[in-house]
Amino acid sequence: MAALWHRAFRLCMLSGRQLVFLADGSYGSTAVTLHVRHMAKKGKGRTSRMTVREDLLGDVLDMQDVRVRMKDVLDRLREQFLHSLSLRSSTGVVDRLPVTFGQETVPLNQLGVVTLMKPHLLTINLGSNPEAKSAVLEALTASGMNLNPQSKENTIEVPIPRVSREQREALSQKARQVTNEAKQGLREVRGHAITSVRKVEGVSKDTLHLVEKQVDQLASDYSVQADKLLEAKTNELLQNK
Repeated sequence: MAALWHRAFRLCMLSGRQLVFLADGSYGSTAVTLHVRHMAKKGKGRTSRMTVREDLLGDVLDMQDVRVRMKDVLDRLREQFLHSLSLRSSTGVVDRLPVTFGQETVPLNQLGVVTLMKPHLLTINLGSNPEAKSAVLEALTASGMNLNPQSKENTIEVPIPRVSREQREALSQKARQVTNEAKQGLREVRGHAITSVRKVEGVSKDTLHLVEKQVDQLASDYSVQADKLLEAKTNELLQNK
């Protein structure tokens, strides 16, 4: 019975009604206003921020799940910036390079051990998969990173060239591309959440609108973070050295 009362209370709060317990232990409901917290406007032309208590949203949308999904999108963007769009010599330059070997394509680090021997020299030990050497050499040469790999028995040495201005600009364009892809990912998470909200029954339209607004704000916040990551990465890539 306690669980039933709890659910009835949550639904009344979300539907804009107040739960009333009667003397015989039953309950009814009356109209009530859903209270939300509005953040003050900051500057002319800016819209106010609104939050709805998330403990009242469980019957409409799992906001924590939405937040986790959006955070995952941003974390993947950080990983791409760190490992695939870095000017610093590291194993990340090639260890995730796709290599077509046999009937499948796998990351290079699944075929060999990549080690940074010197600031501008990587080695790839293929002792466990010597038959993959040709495929790895081909992938390195065709990577577009201006690499000139040298084969030595079961090891490949990869001198890392200094990055030219043109390569920096190309990396900057790639950074913008993957950021736009991340933003698309955020929009997809938002769209899925909004679709779920609109399928909920027994909740007032005003409440559903407030929940949608909160999802929009969350997506906007993560999009702003993506822009900040892009700005920092662009400054790193195009700085004069």
